[in-house]
Amino acid sequence: MKRVIFGVICGFLIWGCKGDPGPAGLRLSGNLIGSVTMVDSLNRSIQDKSGMSIILYPKVDSTTTNSDGSWQLNNVPAGIYDITFAKPSFYTQKIFQFQFVGGGSYSFYPISMIPCLSGSVTHLSVLDTATIIRFQGTVNANFDIGRSVYIFLSKSPFKNSVPIVGIYVVYATVMVGQNFSADLSSDYLGNVAVEGETLYAIAVLGGGGNPGVNFNANGLQEFDTEGVPLSNSVSFVVP
Repeated sequence: MKRVIFGVICGFLIWGCKGDPGPAGLRLSGNLIGSVTMVDSLNRSIQDKSGMSIILYPKVDSTTTNSDGSWQLNNVPAGIYDITFAKPSFYTQKIFQFQFVGGGSYSFYPISMIPCLSGSVTHLSVLDTATIIRFQGTVNANFDIGRSVYIFLSKSPFKNSVPIVGIYVVYATVMVGQNFSADLSSDYLGNVAVEGETLYAIAVLGGGGNPGVNFNANGLQEFDTEGVPLSNSVSFVVP
């Protein structure tokens, strides 16, 4: 008899004493404060850093930089946001899954903006052999110093201005009007692609970093090239 009573009491404690849920806690808000630096195509500091857009997604607020590169977003609700930094003629930068706790002011780390180069890469081709994957092409631009061609590889076709997951980057230093060649050992693709798998490649001219590439919340690369001249796309089979 005692066991039955105990079971009834336990059932009452588990199911009958919950009551209605209390009011949700207040969602804190706060201020985001940051700055950006900008350089020109010769890596010289740009004095007027105004007009850079900073946008939070989900869209709760946006702002633009002042002439000194400073920016501020006020009364931002606590939450997890993607942040986009963008300005015409510069490579877009994105910060994924930034967690803002609110309750005060947060100083965001400085963002360095890299200018898009006006040149382009044409006639991209690829030759895959048993051991080497060779990329070739031509640089068309107006500059007198060495630049880099970045060749992005992906498991799916590239589309202009559409983010896409990239798996590998090959680069070569080039001069104006110079045909370039970059070799990649098929052994390096062992962790990202298997023999017989089709990969796609596209090239872009850059001055530093990996232009048009952002890292998403999972640490994967996303190819984001709005406004950036791209080469033709080619495909090949991993040897």
